[in-house]
Amino acid sequence: MTREGCLRPFEGEALASSRTTRSARPYASYEWQSKQWALPIDAAMQVLAWRRDRLAAAPRTWDEVMRLAREGRVALPLRPPHSLMCLYTLSAQLGAPSAVKGPNLFDADIAMRACEHLRELADHVDAACFGQDPIAVYKRMAQPDARIDCVPLVYGYVNYAWQDFRPVRIAFTDIPVFGDDAPSGSALGGTGIAVSARGAHQDEALAFALWVADAGRAARSFRACGRVTGTCIGMGRRSLSFVWRPPSSRHSRCTHRPRARKAPSRSTAVSTRASK
Repeated sequence: MTREGCLRPFEGEALASSRTTRSARPYASYEWQSKQWALPIDAAMQVLAWRRDRLAAAPRTWDEVMRLAREGRVALPLRPPHSLMCLYTLSAQLGAPSAVKGPNLFDADIAMRACEHLRELADHVDAACFGQDPIAVYKRMAQPDARIDCVPLVYGYVNYAWQDFRPVRIAFTDIPVFGDDAPSGSALGGTGIAVSARGAHQDEALAFALWVADAGRAARSFRACGRVTGTCIGMGRRSLSFVWRPPSSRHSRCTHRPRARKAPSRSTAVSTRASK
């Protein structure tokens, strides 16, 4: 898209001001050849989802997850690209994050170990998981009679932690670890907003994108909504400190879309959602 001149890059003081209000890592997902082609408006990382009404505590280790899986109490969204995101996360957690450049993305030995962990888990989940994304799994998990008590690697959607959004609330915490290791390597995803270079109102679109991407405004919108669950939002803030950014697979995640009262008019901004 950049080679064909489809997008207008963000530059100058406006970009510098935007970057000071957010974590730097999501911005890197939209950088290419030293230019910023989109602004992050949502950052997501894989977390562990669990049922508080069924479990005394969230599983902390991969061994604990496997014990639940053998009892038929675990699900895992494996519809692409989520299966790939799980491989990215486990490879990074096992000590060999995927390469950002070059022909070989993975360390072969580490990737084989990660695949073996995923294969073992996949043997104990419903076959429907191979065609499901996180939302499909959450819809099942949030039913009172669901057998799903834990989803160990999944992108979080804050609305499933809201009271009365679904029959059962879902809780979120750090991804499971191997042994006594600290959580690390969760694959970063999210949503960005870009501006078309071929629109009739590019300046207005640029202003709108900067307005939407302002972290302070987003925080005020969350507070005004009055339905944000601290568990999920706090989990996101902690997880951003140990995420790993995939080299090419960027997929979208919209956990919340606040409705603003005023916005710049006649916007031609477009959302960038790769790998979807």
